[in-house]
This record gives sequence, C-alpha cells and structure tokens, in this order.
Amino acid sequence: MGEHTRLNDEVLMASFRLSADEKLFEELVSRHTQRALWIAKAMFGNETAAEDAVQECFLRLIRARHSYEPGRRFIAWFSTILNNICRDELLRRAHEPLPETGMVAAANGSPADASAEMHEEFRSAHAAFCELLVEDRRILLLRIHGGLEFSEIAAQCGLSLEATRKRAYRAMQRLRQRLASTRISGSNMETARKVCPEDSCLRSRFGDSQPAVSALAEEKKHE
Repeated sequence: MGEHTRLNDEVLMASFRLSADEKLFEELVSRHTQRALWIAKAMFGNETAAEDAVQECFLRLIRARHSYEPGRRFIAWFSTILNNICRDELLRRAHEPLPETGMVAAANGSPADASAEMHEEFRSAHAAFCELLVEDRRILLLRIHGGLEFSEIAAQCGLSLEATRKRAYRAMQRLRQRLASTRISGSNMETARKVCPEDSCLRSRFGDSQPAVSALAEEKKHE
C-alpha cells in the first residue's frame, strides 16, 4: 500500500474507478473516514446514525465509481454523496427533535491530555453551533471540515454563490456574537474546532472497511 499513499485523491479515485482495486479503496477510506464521521456526527447528533451514514457513503462510492469524472476534485464528489445521505435522513427526521450533536461526544472522547477548560470551551462552541439553522450548519461544515469551495457548496445546497457566501458570513457572525459572551477566544475556538473523536470502536469498524470491501468483492463478481 505504500505506493498508494503517495498518490493524490483524484488519481486514486480515477484508478479505482477502472480497477475496483481493494487497496485503492482502503486508502481512500483511511484518508476520508474521520472527516466524514466528524461532519455526519455534527449533522445528526447521533454517533450510530453518523457511522451508518459514512458506511453508506463508502458503499455508494463503490456503486457510483463509474460516474466519477477523472480530474474532478475528489473531495467535492465525495462530499456530495455524504451530503445527499445526510440531507435525506434529516428530511426523514424533520418532525423529530434535534438532539445534541455528536460534537459533545467527540469532546468527551478527545485525547486524554486535553484540559478540562478545553472541554468546557468545546461544549460552549458546540452549543452556539447548535443554535444555527440546519442549512447554515451544513454550509459551515462543508466549508470548514469538508474543505469545499463556496461554488461547490452552493451547488450541493441548491443556492446561488452569493447566497451561500452571505449565509456563511451571517452564520459566523452569529457564532461570534454568541461566543463573545463566553470565555472562548478566537484561538481557543480554532483549537476546539480541531478536536477530533478518537473512539476506538470507530477505528475498529472503519479500519478494515469490511462491510464495504465485502460489497466491493460482490460487485466485482458480477462485472
């Protein structure tokens, strides 16, 4: 697998599109699982739902691999799949109360050397984040954690580029106003944003990619 680690996402996906090679797939899973889990957990507020969404995302990646256009930014294509899964599930749950997001669970499971103060700052940032509209949360997540350009986010959310920029700006303004009444400074908020879950069961479940790899093997039988 060493040689695959030197390839960028676009080359990996273009190769996987043609070969359905398991090692290429596992490299993509290794690179993008954590970020996808982070986004899904922040959207759903439920770790199990987030895990299921990410698992489904990689299964769809396998099934839709022939639709990938070589040269297209992989992260935008991959985020579209994840975004559609999250959107459809959120629409299904539209009449259910929105629980606390998985960001709190992430804080509880963050590295042992994180201070109690950082945990509290993370929770405050999370509480402010939860006050945003779902669509605004999605825009910020795709921008901050998904790494998408505003034009890509606009396409995914069905908004104009100008509307997307305005919503992101206003959402950040609301966050800053909310956090201004707390002890969180800009630098500490940035640090809190980078705290990622290190749950061992997530590493175990996605480390071997077994469900998706099994689906990949089954697909290849019929090709």
